[in-house]
Parts: sequence; structure tokens; C-alpha cells
Amino acid sequence: MSWIVTNNGEEFDLLDTQRQPVDFKVIAHSLSQINRFNGHTRRPYSVAEHCVRMVEACKAELFESSTELQLAVLLHDAAEAYIGDIVRPLKLLLGSELRQIEAGIQQSVHLAAGLPPVLPVGWRQVIQHLDMVMLATEKRDLLHLAADARPWVCLDGVVPLPAVIEPWPSYVAEAMFMQTLQALQEARSEVAL
Repeated sequence: MSWIVTNNGEEFDLLDTQRQPVDFKVIAHSLSQINRFNGHTRRPYSVAEHCVRMVEACKAELFESSTELQLAVLLHDAAEAYIGDIVRPLKLLLGSELRQIEAGIQQSVHLAAGLPPVLPVGWRQVIQHLDMVMLATEKRDLLHLAADARPWVCLDGVVPLPAVIEPWPSYVAEAMFMQTLQALQEARSEVAL
């Protein structure tokens, strides 16, 4: 069995993603229910909220970022709606098979959003940078860390955002994800006219 049942009752085959429709409402709902850090935060903090806040950071750091880049930023963790938010240390241990499944789902999401299936290198670099900025911010604002906690070497030199994160309820995260998606899609439509 390589399929799951999504929140709209549809089946989604993790290994055959190209032939299935992508429903962004399903993605928004699922991501709003999935907690970052496996739920090891002071308060629930969803992947959907993380994605919306990354778009806000993209707009703040890159004043002239394209609508397409912002859309790619919003959807950068969309595959997690189907495979979950697997913590980074475990994801690294699981290896290439998981990365291939995740990449296949992500490519289907990109195509459904009108993005290139494989994002340009420059976009991937921006997304990776913003993801690290968010990680530094989330670590500061949301995690319980012991005084003698190990350093997070991956965050060396990464400056967190100045604003403090106050997590949203899941229904707000879902609504904000959909509002951001719709606003970006409308902006793209206006540019195309």
C-alpha cells in the first residue's frame, strides 16, 4: 500500500503523484494540523504558519521578490501534507528514498501551482536561506532549551527575524495559508493580463 486518504476523502498515492490532482485546500488543512518540531514547542505551531511567515520574511528581506518566488516559498513544505513534517535528523538518516518520494510530491505541487517542477537554483537558495532564518527564529521563540543545550551548528551566522512568533490556532493558520495562496495567484493573473 503506497497511498493515504486525505482530509477530503480522496486517496493520494505517494509513489504515483503525477496522475493525481493536487488540492490546495487539502494541503492547507493538513499543514495547519501538522506541528513543527514534532510538537516539541511551547505552544502548537503549524507547518502552514511556518510557510506563511516565510513568505512574509521573503517580502521583508527581498523587496523585489517575484510573485512566483513567493509562491514557491509558500509551497516549499507542501509535500509534508502527505508525508508529515519529519524532523531533520531523521530525514537525513532515512536517506535518498524518502527524498525521492518528497521530491515527486513537491514537483506535482509545483506543476499544479504553475511553477517549474524543479525550481531554479537561485530560488532554492533563497528558500533554504529563509528556512534557516525561520528555524533560528522558531528556535528562539518556540523551543524549551536547556542552559547547556548543544549548539545548533547549522544556524551559525543565521540571524533570526526581529519579530517574536506568537503561534496562531490551526484554523487561523489554514485560513492565512489559503489567503496568501489566493493573493499570490491573483497577483500572477494580473501580471499575465
